[in-house]
Amino acid sequence: MFWRRDCVFAIQCLCVTVVAYGSPTGQQISDQVSQASYRHYLDDELYTHTGDDRMWGPEHDLARDNIVTIFESFDLQVELHPFTYNSETYYNVVATQTGTVYPNQQYLIGAHFDSYYYGTAPSGGADDNASGVAGVLEVARLLSQYETAYTITYIAFDREEQWMVGSYAYVLDHLGDDIVGMINLDMIAWDPGDYSVEVEAQPEFDFFADQVVAALNEYAPDLIVETPGPGPSDNLPFEEFGWPACGVVEDDVYTIWSGEGNPCYHQPCDTVDTPGYLDYAFATDITRAMAGFLADASALDLATRDCNHNEILDADEILADPQLDCNDNGTVDTCEAGYGDCNVNGTPDFCDIAEGISEDCTGNGIPDECEPDCNDTGVADTCDILYGTSLDCNWNDVPDDCDISSGESEDDDGNGVPDECERIPVTLAAEGGRYLSVTLDLHPTLPVALYVTSPDYPCLERYAQEDGRLADAPVYAAMEEWGVVQLYGTDIMPDTIYEVRAEPAFGDPSEPGTATTAAWGDTVGNFVGGEWTTPDGTVDFVDISATVDAFRHLPSAPPWPWCDIAPWQPQGIIDFEDIGYCVDAFKGHAYPFEIPACP
Repeated sequence: MFWRRDCVFAIQCLCVTVVAYGSPTGQQISDQVSQASYRHYLDDELYTHTGDDRMWGPEHDLARDNIVTIFESFDLQVELHPFTYNSETYYNVVATQTGTVYPNQQYLIGAHFDSYYYGTAPSGGADDNASGVAGVLEVARLLSQYETAYTITYIAFDREEQWMVGSYAYVLDHLGDDIVGMINLDMIAWDPGDYSVEVEAQPEFDFFADQVVAALNEYAPDLIVETPGPGPSDNLPFEEFGWPACGVVEDDVYTIWSGEGNPCYHQPCDTVDTPGYLDYAFATDITRAMAGFLADASALDLATRDCNHNEILDADEILADPQLDCNDNGTVDTCEAGYGDCNVNGTPDFCDIAEGISEDCTGNGIPDECEPDCNDTGVADTCDILYGTSLDCNWNDVPDDCDISSGESEDDDGNGVPDECERIPVTLAAEGGRYLSVTLDLHPTLPVALYVTSPDYPCLERYAQEDGRLADAPVYAAMEEWGVVQLYGTDIMPDTIYEVRAEPAFGDPSEPGTATTAAWGDTVGNFVGGEWTTPDGTVDFVDISATVDAFRHLPSAPPWPWCDIAPWQPQGIIDFEDIGYCVDAFKGHAYPFEIPACP
C-alpha cells in the first residue's frame, strides 16, 4: 500500500495538470447552475424530510434508486459498484461521462448519500450529506449536456458514516485508474455564519486544492474560502493511495465534531423541514464553482451542447425552429431550469413573465394565475400576503381567513385571527439566581419574539436574542427554533420577579409566564433521592458545598446554572469566583454587581 502510494504520487508529480480558471467556458457553465434545480434534488429526490432514514431505513435504498434514475436521465453510463459491510452488500452509484480526447484520464466528483444519527429518532441527513449529493447531481445535469476532453466520473458513495467504507472499496477496486483529481462534497448547505467554505487536503496535494480554491474565488466570489488542512471524508482514501483529492465542506471537521458547528449535525433536525436551517443560496454558490472548475479542467466544448440528449446539437435545433428558444439565449426552452407551461398556452412560463403576458409578484418564476387563490380574490395567495391585503400571522404562506375557513386554525372569538397567534402558553422557570428558562407551546412554526419585563424592575423592556441575552431589538423565530430558551445576562438578577410574553409578528402578545429568581447565593435546597431540590430561600453551608461540587464536576453536583452566580455577566462556567461570592452571600454581603440603570 505505502509503496504504491509513493510510486503513484511520484508519477503524478511529473504530469500535474495546471488549469487556468476564469475562462468564458467555465463562467458560462457556472452561470447555468440553478438554485431551483439544486433544491429540487435536495428536497424532492433524496428523502431529506423529518422521519426519513437513510442510515438503515427504507429511504436509504429509495434515495440510491433515485440517484440512479437521475444519472440515467442525463444519458450517462451508470453502474452500481458493490461492496460488503457487516456481511451485507451495499452499492456506490457510479456515472461516467467519457472524454472524447483523453478517455482514460478522469476527474471525479463525489458525495456520500447515507446518513447517520444518534439515538432512535432518525435524521433526514439534509446537510449531511444530501446537500453534497444534490451538488453532484446539479453538476452532472449541466456538464452531461456537452462533450468533454477528459472523462468525468460522478459518484454517490455509500457507508461514509462508517468511516468511508464505500469510497475505500471503490479505490481498492480501481487501483489502475488514472485519476487526475477528485473533489468530495460533504455538508455544503449550512452557512457557518460568515459565508465561508473549507477546502481540505493533505499537504502533498495542496497544488490540487489550490486549483479548487481558485475556482471558488472566480466563480463564487461572495464565498470566503479557507484551507484548514486535511479532513477525513470520502476524499481521504483517494489521497492515501496517491491521487490528488480534496474535500469541500462548510466547516472544518474539528469544529463540526466539537459541536460548535452545525447544531443539527447527526440530529433529527437535519432536515429540509427545519425552518431557516439550510442556506440554498450558499450551497448553490459552492455548486456553481464546482461546475466551473470541472468545465475548465475537463476541457468542455460549448459548441457540442445537446441539452436534451436527442443527438441533435442545440444550435442546430434552434436554427431549424427558432420558437424552441423563446428568450433567444441559445438554450432549448425545455432544458431551462424551471421550465414549465402551467397555464398551457404553449409558451414557457419564464417567457410569459418576461414578455408581460403573466405577472409574477413573488419572483418565484411561477405565473400568478397558476398560484393558489384560496379566498377567490383573483389574486394569488402569496401576492395577497405580500401586498398586505391578507394577513398570515402564523407564516405558513396561507392567508389567515383561509386557515380559519378550512379548519386548519381555530378562531374561538371570531375576530379573524387564528387562535395560535393570540394564545401562546409560556412557561417560565428560574434556574438559580442568574438564569431563566422559557418554554413555548402550540403552533411550532409561528414566528414570535420573547418580550421580557419585570414588575420589580419597571424599566426592563427588552427582547431575548438567539444566544439567550437580552437586547432592545426583537428577534422573531419559530417556536420550534426557540426550543427551550435559557435567558441570562446583567438584566437577570437574584430575587427578582420576571415576566416573559410571546409576541407574534401579527396579533396580540401572549399572557406572561412568571418566575422569581433565587436569592443571592442560594444555589440549592436539599439533596433528596440522589438529586438536589431547587433553592430553598436560605444561604448556608449546603449552598457552598454544592457550588464546590459543581466546580469539581462531581456526579452529585446540581445543574451548573444554579451555581453560576458571578461575575456581572455570567460566563457559563463554575470557578473560584462563584465559590467566593457564595461564601460572601453566606456572610450576609449584598448583591455585589451593578444593577442596570433605567434610562
